[in-house]
Amino acid sequence: MADTKISAMTAATTVANADVAPIVQGGVNKKATRTLLLTAASGEGIAITNFAGSASIGMNSDGDVLLVVPSGRVGYVFTAAGAIFTADSSNLSVLLSAPSSYSFTISTAAGATGMLIDAAGSILMSPASGQSFTINGASSSTININGSGAITITPASGQTSTISYTPTTPADWASTAPDDVWEALDRLAAANPGA
Repeated sequence: MADTKISAMTAATTVANADVAPIVQGGVNKKATRTLLLTAASGEGIAITNFAGSASIGMNSDGDVLLVVPSGRVGYVFTAAGAIFTADSSNLSVLLSAPSSYSFTISTAAGATGMLIDAAGSILMSPASGQSFTINGASSSTININGSGAITITPASGQTSTISYTPTTPADWASTAPDDVWEALDRLAAANPGA
């Protein structure tokens, strides 16, 4: 088969990583494995683009994965159990959705779990020992959770922080029950001065 044209060869029905394909490198005919062809060269990347050239999935030589979604369209990342990541370019939203009985985990570079979202929508934030988890809001307000589980809420200048409070038995309060934790604490302190 030394003189057989590629177009005349039998078509493969499956492809393995060790299979080879002909390439031309610097004007010299060579062969390359499937694994090599799917490996990004140093400083370069690999991208799979749709027929319109507007949507693509890419990976650079550092292993970072990039999902490009064209305007007005939605991009999905699926597992065997269903979609877990949805990016909507029309409203710039990202949805993380764990399928039933599964959870979605965001880990730190050290491998410690930073955030876990279960199928019921519950969120667990668990910073590694000696680290903290910070949520930055508008106007420099922050919520910080340290490695010991302590929570610090820092409102922006001129603002106040509020934690909603719904009493189990509203009638336990002499007047209208407070609707936030700070008011409840202040009223308890006023009712028991010097305690």
